[in-house]
Amino acid sequence: MDIASSLELIVETAKFMQRLDVIDVEFTSGHTLELYVAVEKRDRAQGLSNMPSLDSDGMIFYYGVPTYAPFSMRNMEMDLDIGWFNSDGKMIAHGSYSKDHKHPIVSPEPFSYVIETPKGMLPLADLKING
Repeated sequence: MDIASSLELIVETAKFMQRLDVIDVEFTSGHTLELYVAVEKRDRAQGLSNMPSLDSDGMIFYYGVPTYAPFSMRNMEMDLDIGWFNSDGKMIAHGSYSKDHKHPIVSPEPFSYVIETPKGMLPLADLKING
């Protein structure tokens, strides 16, 4: 990648991160993570791709209708933990994935939320929703 392409990617990534909200997400284990929120389709598609570092603990993806949408490690700069949660916040699956993972990553059940964190940061607990 040449310098102009690298700079363009940096600028686009910065614009993407500025557009996203950051929220504190609580878990039933007592842990709290500060996460970027990806609700819009274009934000969910971007995810943490091309992020060499984060100003938060990761990203939470929200789907208004439970889905089986696959995830990808395409253009990932770090290894990730990924957790899938149903609409009640119950963790239904989780895993750790190398930045070089080549295959689609899927949940065994439909989910409403997904959390991606750098490897080793995802609490293995349910989301604390509504108190």
